[in-house]
Amino acid sequence: MLPMSFAPDWLQTVARFNPLYHAVAAIRALFNASYGDSEIVFGVALLAILAMATISLGARTFSRAAS
Repeated sequence: MLPMSFAPDWLQTVARFNPLYHAVAAIRALFNASYGDSEIVFGVALLAILAMATISLGARTFSRAAS
């Protein structure tokens, strides 16, 4: 939960491509009561998309293995 501002510049750049970075940023904004922060919407939407993709991939893999 440490802010990325403490990290080196190269790590801040790499972190932007990690979907979990956006989830942590959304949680951090909620924890700080910054309910109007756009990172909350982006983080929740990104995690919802990833959840739907992994659930559908898991269900398809399970159905292929079961048949």
